[in-house]
Amino acid sequence: MEPDVVMVLTSKSFDTMVAEGGSGDWRANEDQIRKCRWIVAARNRHSDWAQGDEAHGTAFLIGKIVGVKPSPDVPGRVVIVFNQYADLNIPTAWDGQRNPVAYTTLDDLALDAAALEWKPFPNSSQLQPSSSQNNQSAEPVAPAFVLERAKLMIAEALSIKPSNIEITIRV
Repeated sequence: MEPDVVMVLTSKSFDTMVAEGGSGDWRANEDQIRKCRWIVAARNRHSDWAQGDEAHGTAFLIGKIVGVKPSPDVPGRVVIVFNQYADLNIPTAWDGQRNPVAYTTLDDLALDAAALEWKPFPNSSQLQPSSSQNNQSAEPVAPAFVLERAKLMIAEALSIKPSNIEITIRV
């Protein structure tokens, strides 16, 4: 089974993720991340600046991935963007590997996405078109986010992987 989850070992708190617009700053393969539908964050308590109270290796959050953007703070790294999240509490979810980015499946994590209590990720509305096209104060939506969102929506509607969707734009 192909991985549908990118799992990260992070010292950052939920509030920091909100401030950064997702989970970052990862040195990871963007194409591999785009093939995943979910991000699962596990707590890293072994850094000098660990945020959050969870025990080391505990999965504390799952998010529905809508895209990847370059890190504004660290060149060559990325932020994984998600628009919905659910809280988790899965002790020892991290397998102990040294690389803080791993790929897995919901099945391997014994997670049922439909059974989770999903909430909108704060500030994720900027990733979706405004309900009012004439609203002058609406922030512009980055084309990459629109394309990623479209691919995810099409893939979900057809029950296929987002990586199987190609969108061509002719100008």
